[in-house]
Amino acid sequence: MRLIRWRFWNVLTLLLSGLFMGVALGLLAWFSYRYARYWAKALVSDRFALANDIILTEAVPAGWRLKLVEAFVRRDPQAPIRRRIHALLYGWYIRRLDGVARQIAASSIIKKADKLELITALQMVRSEWQRAASRPGED
Repeated sequence: MRLIRWRFWNVLTLLLSGLFMGVALGLLAWFSYRYARYWAKALVSDRFALANDIILTEAVPAGWRLKLVEAFVRRDPQAPIRRRIHALLYGWYIRRLDGVARQIAASSIIKKADKLELITALQMVRSEWQRAASRPGED
């Protein structure tokens, strides 16, 4: 049996290989954590936080608002073109609200009684937004 002679380059190569594998495993763990956190936030917590915010304030969320278009409509809310733009804008908000309601209805995390309560509250907010769509300048 022949003994391996440890030379400087052999030791350095072994240490660098171990360091490289440690960095690769660390990056894989970091990426897995970020990926899981992103999907948990996207699938669960963001929608429920958004629904709660909408139900409590009964206002369009700030992230959905198109500030330039709303400012354009507010300049002269009774002009026919601006009334139409206001109605289209609220139609878009209502469509997004319906998407949130569909996601809550399809969720298996929420109990049926809580789902019914949330969806009923979102329908009330939807009817309020439909009234606001026909009254530009009052929101």
